[in-house]
Amino acid sequence: MTVSNYMENLVMDKVFSGVNFTTPTLYVALHTADPGETGTSEAVGTGYVRKAGVAFGTTADWVSYSTVTLLWTGLPTMTVTHVAVCDALSGGNYLWSGPLIDSVTVQAGGRVRILADALQAIQNGGGTGNYLETAIIDKVFRGVNFTITTKYLSLHTADPNEVGIAE
Repeated sequence: MTVSNYMENLVMDKVFSGVNFTTPTLYVALHTADPGETGTSEAVGTGYVRKAGVAFGTTADWVSYSTVTLLWTGLPTMTVTHVAVCDALSGGNYLWSGPLIDSVTVQAGGRVRILADALQAIQNGGGTGNYLETAIIDKVFRGVNFTITTKYLSLHTADPNEVGIAE
């Protein structure tokens, strides 16, 4: 998944400055191309609106799965290639996105359904470590707060990857 610059800044402020943020109501958006880090290419047209009510389960191994099925009906003709999570029904801030395994071609009046467990919030990589990657997913998608009281700098003889090896 791609994380927006807006979300990256919220997480950095939380981790390094202790500035908390309120987990927003989450809305899922359909996209007709890769939204990148800014949320471009969101679907448009009569019948399309972001879906509220998405919820995510417990995070394990940097992944949290949606717990509800989402259904859009009466859509305009389009090909959906990506989904994104936003913090408002319209406008607002784009948070996270990812590609569909297979794009979906929708005919006028058609529908798109994303089954429970099919939408995944994944945070893996960037050298942030297992604890922090899980904490970020839990904070953003489940509203579970985390605290980092002391930060330490360590030197490594090789890439520590996510578990801090080679100190």
